[in-house]
Formats: sequence, C-alpha cells, structure tokens
Amino acid sequence: MEMSIRNLSFSYDSESVLQGIDLDFERGRFYSILGPNGCGKTTLLDLLIRHRKPAAGTITLDNRPLSSLSRKEIAQTISLVSQNYNINFPFTVKEVVMMGRHPYIPRFSTPGAGDIRIVDQVMERTGINGFRNRRITELSGGERQRCVVARALCQDTPLLFLDEAFSSMDISHTLRLLSIVKEAVERSNKTVVSVFHDINLASAWSDSLVFMKAGRVAAAGDTREVLTEAMLKEVFEVESRVVFNEYAGARQAYFKAGSHG
Repeated sequence: MEMSIRNLSFSYDSESVLQGIDLDFERGRFYSILGPNGCGKTTLLDLLIRHRKPAAGTITLDNRPLSSLSRKEIAQTISLVSQNYNINFPFTVKEVVMMGRHPYIPRFSTPGAGDIRIVDQVMERTGINGFRNRRITELSGGERQRCVVARALCQDTPLLFLDEAFSSMDISHTLRLLSIVKEAVERSNKTVVSVFHDINLASAWSDSLVFMKAGRVAAAGDTREVLTEAMLKEVFEVESRVVFNEYAGARQAYFKAGSHG
C-alpha cells in the first residue's frame, strides 16, 4: 500500500508546526524520519495515522483519502509503535500481544486458532515467549516495548509506523526486532516509516531518509544520496564526516567533541 502526502500543514492553536509537507511512501520500502527535537516528526506521524486532523493538505492511501477510512479499516491498514506505552491495567503479555489481532476478530467473539498461532509465532520470534504469562505492569521499559512491537507485528498491517520504538531497548533486542521488521518489508512488501534519533541506525536499516527541520522537509530520498555532511550541517548544525562503513554496509556519520556550530 502506498501513502501520498500533499501540502500538509498543521498548527497548535495559532502556532504553526508543519508547513507544506509533500512525501510519498511506497510499498516495500523502509523509511526513516530524522530531525532535531521539536521539528514535527511525531506530529507528522500523528497526522498519518489519523490521530490528528490536518489544517490543510491531503493524505491518501492508494489514491483513497485517509479521512474516508473507517476505524476498522484504519486498524487493518496502519499499526503504530510509539516510544511511550503506558498501561495501568495488569494484562498479561500474551493478552497485550493478542490485541494486535482484535481488528480481525468479530465483536463479542474469541480469538480463533489462526489468531493464537500468529501470536505464538510472533512472541517466539521476538523473544518474549519466556514471559508470556507475566503482567505487563511488572516488566521493565525495554521488555514492555518489545511486547508492543510484537503486538504491532501481530496486527500485520501493510503500513507500520515506529515512533522511537527502540529507544528503551538494548542493542541486541533492537537489532533482533529491526531484522524482523526489515524482513517484513522485503518479503511481504510492507511499508515501514520510523522516527529515529540515531542517524547511523537509521542509515543502516533504511532504504530512504526524510530529514525535517522547523516543520518542513529539508530533504527526502535514497539513504545513500541524502545522508551527507552538508545535510547534517543544515539540519542539526553540527560538523561531521560521512563515509561508507564496510562492516555496517551503509554510510555512517562520525562526530567529534566540539563539532557543534
């Protein structure tokens, strides 16, 4: 499924947050959005998943207005993993992951054998099966976040949005889950849009990068083309060296003390 954004704008009261956003997200590609704090990254995702309504512009899915989709259609089309998942009710891990199947289960019905099989497979692949019966409220922040990623994978939507989804995880679990997400892009033709703070992690896993600054798109395109020293200087106001790293298999940015300004 492809998403197109045209002349998208948004304001909080009278304060402009996003202006004139034009982007295309194609199926079968992994996109990452990068930019300084407060540039509008999370607000953009909120608009793309219909948590907020734009002040102007259009968002379409396969040429169909996002605003025309029902709640059920949205739930079967778009899944989100946000950086802060707060839940106070003591659901078990398995119950939380099973929530990803709810868009496909008729109201007042129980999960079928297929739903249970999907949940079991995803929990095994994401490494959370060992604490499937623990309460979500008893888990560490990283463990809880892994459960939320598993829930989104069970939702099995053509569009997956990740808002700093790996910020509370250690590098081992981050790489494991990124591998699963990347495989879904390559094998199932899914579209992934992820907000990252880690430039090098984004470069290593993304087909395309979107750089944002002050509510606008500063650049968007193939990772190998837009990740440049000049772009990092323009967007983040830092000096850097960007070179291809053979071990990472991607362009990587290097910084040194005193490189700001």
